Amino acid sequence: MEQKKRLALLCFMWDTQHAVLFCQSLCMSAFELRSSLPCDQSLWEATSAGQWQKLRQKQSQPPLLLTVLKSYLSHETHPATRNLNGLSRVILLHALLSISWDMKRRDQTSLGLMGNDTILGDWRQRMATAYDTWKADFDAYSAAMSVSLSVAPPSTSADQHAQTRKEFAIFTTANTAIYHAAHVILYAEFLDLQIYAGARHILGRPVSRADYRRSQAVVKRWANDDSLSAAKAAWHAAHLIKDAATNLEDFDTGGLFHYPWCLYLATVTCWSLYHARPVGAAEQHHDEDDEMIWDAKAEMNALIGSMTSVSPQQLAASLASGGKRTRTAGLTAVVAKHLSKVRWAVVHDGMLVLRGLVPWRLINQDETLV
Repeated sequence: MEQKKRLALLCFMWDTQHAVLFCQSLCMSAFELRSSLPCDQSLWEATSAGQWQKLRQKQSQPPLLLTVLKSYLSHETHPATRNLNGLSRVILLHALLSISWDMKRRDQTSLGLMGNDTILGDWRQRMATAYDTWKADFDAYSAAMSVSLSVAPPSTSADQHAQTRKEFAIFTTANTAIYHAAHVILYAEFLDLQIYAGARHILGRPVSRADYRRSQAVVKRWANDDSLSAAKAAWHAAHLIKDAATNLEDFDTGGLFHYPWCLYLATVTCWSLYHARPVGAAEQHHDEDDEMIWDAKAEMNALIGSMTSVSPQQLAASLASGGKRTRTAGLTAVVAKHLSKVRWAVVHDGMLVLRGLVPWRLINQDETLV
């Protein structure tokens, strides 16, 4: 029974990732998951029937998924979340993501009938708060796990312990990336961002000039007229990249398929925020492509550091005040170089988009970007 339940929940998780990250339709709904969350990992990994029975008698039954999900949506701290394992928390995040995506698609097809004056209220703010409630709970869980992993068990070698800690860091970073991506997609239209950045094919069809002009208008309106939403999306995108640079070795998450695409999403969002804004008078005769970048990673870290050192509101205010356009070539170069190593066609297409945003001098500087 546990196998069947986990299989159904994993299928739901992958369906949600496929729909939300690639702007497709959902096949499964979070409200259809009328089952309990996965059991404790020690019970799942019991090596004998006797051990399983002993653990089962000690542990309480996992709560229903919908019960915990509703507590996040109502912004309550549910006691049941304190004893959830990592997989259950990840599934709950995808359940929130599924609801948010369904609301966004309904909003897009409501012909203006669904707005802030409906009984749903401002659903984006409600979902953003639910995401943040989940994140606070996930951070508490991660901190407690990090403390428990700080000391190696007597039967574990130093190398095994180091590997366990590394795997947990990958787990937390990769799933925190889903949280940040959820915020990005909540406040930005990712298909338009890709087209504006130069994608030639979207959803299996070529991009026309009319498509580009429409997306260009959408992105420029997003970056200039809706600066707070744009700043919120870019702020989360910057944190996604910062977590990767801080916690991972060369952006490596051990082959988790969603992660390279999340990096691409975050990079395109940061690039679009700055390049969709008007060029200042002092920059009329300045071309970023004319400058050599000696340390792309340092430039990326400077950009991400400046974006993550302030709140989204402060970032929006700084954008509104104008000033010199922020350089993004280091970011696009570093992420394009990493994505060039990923053997997956859709990520390769994303890498080509980013490489098109890298100044030609920087490409010549590093042959791995060619």
